[in-house]
Amino acid sequence: MARRIGWTWVMAWLCAGATAAASASEPLFLDLQQQGATTSRTLTAHLLPAQADLGRPISLFVAALLPGGAWVVLSPAGWLPLGAEPPAWQHAQPAAFSHSVALVDAADVGGLLGTRVFAGYGHATGTVAAAWAEMLAAGRYREIGTLRAAPTLGLNAPASAPACPADAGAPLFGTAPIDPVDFIAMRPLGFQSNPIHVFPAKHGAFSMTPLGATPQARPVRAPARASVREMIQVRIASGGGNYQVFMHPCREVRLYFGHLATVSTRLQAAFDAGTPRCSAISGELTTCRRDDLDLALDEGEVFGHGPDTAGVDFGLVDARRPAAGFIYPEHYDAYYPFWQAPLDYFNSAVRAALAAKTGSVLGALRRTAEPLGGSHAVDLAGTAQGNWFVPGRYWIDSGGDSAGLLALGSDYVDPAQPLLAHGGAVSGLAAGLMAYTPRDSGAVNRRFADISGGGTFCLEGFLGGRSPGEMPLSAPSGALMLKLLNPVALRVEWVPGSDCSVLAGWAFSTKAAVFVR
Repeated sequence: MARRIGWTWVMAWLCAGATAAASASEPLFLDLQQQGATTSRTLTAHLLPAQADLGRPISLFVAALLPGGAWVVLSPAGWLPLGAEPPAWQHAQPAAFSHSVALVDAADVGGLLGTRVFAGYGHATGTVAAAWAEMLAAGRYREIGTLRAAPTLGLNAPASAPACPADAGAPLFGTAPIDPVDFIAMRPLGFQSNPIHVFPAKHGAFSMTPLGATPQARPVRAPARASVREMIQVRIASGGGNYQVFMHPCREVRLYFGHLATVSTRLQAAFDAGTPRCSAISGELTTCRRDDLDLALDEGEVFGHGPDTAGVDFGLVDARRPAAGFIYPEHYDAYYPFWQAPLDYFNSAVRAALAAKTGSVLGALRRTAEPLGGSHAVDLAGTAQGNWFVPGRYWIDSGGDSAGLLALGSDYVDPAQPLLAHGGAVSGLAAGLMAYTPRDSGAVNRRFADISGGGTFCLEGFLGGRSPGEMPLSAPSGALMLKLLNPVALRVEWVPGSDCSVLAGWAFSTKAAVFVR
C-alpha cells in the first residue's frame, strides 16, 4: 500500500506544472535560488501564494528527485525519504505574500548535481493528507528548479601570456585602441538599448558613425603587447559580417573587441589555418569560432579595422578584482560579474584623452559621475533597482534572448535619470526604453532605489525623445504599477491609457507579471 501511494505521489510531482491549466487562482512559484560554490551551496525556495489565498491556512510541500532516482521530502525535522504519506514542511500556517523555504545551508552538493526540486501548497482544512490531496486536485504545484554546478571562471589564456601584476590598479595599457580623432565618444559601461542591451551593457564602446552616415573604416590597435586567443567571424546571409577578437595582455585579464569590419591579414591567416566551430542562427547568421590561437601582437599594432556599423565594442574581464555585486551571480555566466571599465586600465595620459570623450553615444554630453568608466552592476538589495528575470529564464540559460529581461536602473551618462528597459515580458507593453521625471516623496514616480517595503508604487508620464545618453525612448500612454513582494520577487503590471491618480486602489489583476532576481 505504501508503495502504491508513493508511486502515485511520484507521478504527480513529475507532472507538476505540465498538467495544471493556468488560472487566476493558481499560485506563483518562484524558481530555486542557488548561492555559493558547489562545496558550500545555500538553496532557498521562495513561494508566492495566490492573492485569493492570503490569510487562509495552507500546508507547504517540498520534494526533491535525487540523481539516482530516489525521492526525498522536506519536513520540519529535515529531509526524509519518501514514505506512504507526504509530510508537510509547514502545516496550517496563514498564507503570506511570500514564503521562504531554506532547503540547504552552506552544504557540499557535489554529489547531488542534477537534483530536481518541486514545491506546492494545499488548503489546510484538516489533516496533512487532506491538504496534500487538495493541492493535487487544484494543480497547485510545480517543478521549481534543478541543482546545478556554480559557474567557474576560466579565461582560456594562452600559454604565452605572462602573469598579471598583483596590483590590479596598476596601468596595463599605453595606447588608445582607436585614435580619439577617429571616434565621436567612448561609451562607458551600463548603456542600454533594445533588444540586445536590456540589462546595462557589461562592455564599453567607441561610437564612430553619426546618425544617417556611412561607416568609415578606422584602424584598431592593440592597447598593449597581447596574445590573441579567440576570434569569431560572423557572416550575414544577405551580405556583410563582422569579427570579434579576444586577447590577453596577461593571464588574468581578457580583452574583447567587437563589430570589427575586417581583421589584419595576419589574424585572418591564423584564423583560416585551423578548423573553426561554426553554427547557423535562423538561417540568417553564421558564426565561426576559433578559441585555440596564440598570436602575439605588439603594443600599437593594427589588428583590424572598424566599425561594421555604428561603432566598435571594447570590453575587459579581470579575474583579479572582486566579482560585481549581483544579488544572484549564479544566474549569470561566469564572466559576467568580472567585467570592468577599460578606462581604468590606461596610463594617466591616455586615460585623460579617453575620459575627455567619455559620454553619450553622439558626443553631446560627457559623463562626470564616478566611476567615470561606468558600471554594469546596478542591483540594490531590498529595492526594485537592478536586473530582473522571468522565473526560470536566467541569463546563463538565455543564449542572449532578452525577451524575459527587465532592468530598473538609470541613464549611463546621467545617473540622476531613472531608466526602465524591458524585453516585452510585461503584458500590453511593447519592449523599449522608458524614462520619467523622478520624485523624492510619495508613491508615484519614485526612483527604483526608493521602491521597497512591500508597498505598491506607480510610474506615469513617460518621457519621449532621447535619454541624456542619447538613446531613443518609448513614451507609451499608461501607468506602471510595481510591488516588491520579497527581496527577490517583483510584481509588475501595465495599465494602458491610464495614470496613477485613477487606478482604483492600485490593485493588481491577473495580467500582472512576477519577475525574480
